[in-house]
Amino acid sequence: MNSFIIHNDLIQNCLSDLWTLYLTFIGVLLSILTLLYSFILGKKDELKLISEHIKLNGSGPIINQKKNFATSYIRRLVKINRHCFALLIVAIFINISCWIGHRLPFNENITFWLFIVVICLTIIVCGYVIFIGFKLIKQY
Repeated sequence: MNSFIIHNDLIQNCLSDLWTLYLTFIGVLLSILTLLYSFILGKKDELKLISEHIKLNGSGPIINQKKNFATSYIRRLVKINRHCFALLIVAIFINISCWIGHRLPFNENITFWLFIVVICLTIIVCGYVIFIGFKLIKQY
């Protein structure tokens, strides 16, 4: 019985720590989403200027190259932004699960399985973050 109490206390402490970690992670993701969105808007404004230049002066190889670069840049950043948004939704779900497991009095069995699910999802999220990080670094 004593080891089960220690086991339950360890799970509660881990859920509390994961809850704090995911709160921080959500804040960072919101910052990244905002930053990427501002880059997308800036490049869209540049694309509008290029379109106006094409309307007034016609198109040349350099202008077409700038237009193609801006278009592909916007597509890549939109794709990365979608991945970050999906990661944000998953992080919010895991954060709520950690909070529920930590704050609400459940049976020890339910708390244990909730902890196992949260740990598995955390491992998946870590892999997904590494994947997104590589895509973002590759972009720059």
